[in-house]
Amino acid sequence: MHLQSSDHFGMNLVLIQLNGNNFLPWKRAVLIALGAKNKLDFVNGTLLPPQESDDFKKWKKVDYM
Repeated sequence: MHLQSSDHFGMNLVLIQLNGNNFLPWKRAVLIALGAKNKLDFVNGTLLPPQESDDFKKWKKVDYM
């Protein structure tokens, strides 16, 4: 759980724009992009937030990205 220098708010992770007809390729691209950046656990719920502490503040900052 940490930020890379390449992580910044508003960054595009995938080039595929989600529309009504392309959910599966979009989902695959998002899962690959998040997995490559070690961020998938934030989205799928397997990384639970720590108790309120300095670790929680770090977790929250990384989760916002």
